[in-house]
Amino acid sequence: MILHLFYFEEYSVREIGQLIELTESAVKTRLSRARVALKKKMEGGVITVE
Repeated sequence: MILHLFYFEEYSVREIGQLIELTESAVKTRLSRARVALKKKMEGGVITVE
């Protein structure tokens, strides 16, 4: 959800934090972890949509 808000809806880190009641640092951490997870999935080949 955070990736979608940041990249597709173009919300700032601050706006995402306010929206889902997290600190800016927590949003940054989750963005970083989500990017790593996405990279791992993409490197694995086929991505399935669940």
